[in-house]
Amino acid sequence: MKSQINQFRKILRKELPRLETEYGVDSMKLFGSFVRGKATPESDLDILVENPEDFGHRFRKLPDSIPFFTGQ
Repeated sequence: MKSQINQFRKILRKELPRLETEYGVDSMKLFGSFVRGKATPESDLDILVENPEDFGHRFRKLPDSIPFFTGQ
């Protein structure tokens, strides 16, 4: 599971510059059961997205922009 978390973090680091430009994302952090090492097959991946106040409607399109959400 730790290698999976490291893979998720690597993807977030890789995608952050593009997401900064396209969505105004300041940072992204993983939290929750995966990070605590207590994930089950039913667990989801919790991501804290920090952004400026004018993020607005662009947020709804953000999940489609990160590869592990779409399986790419």
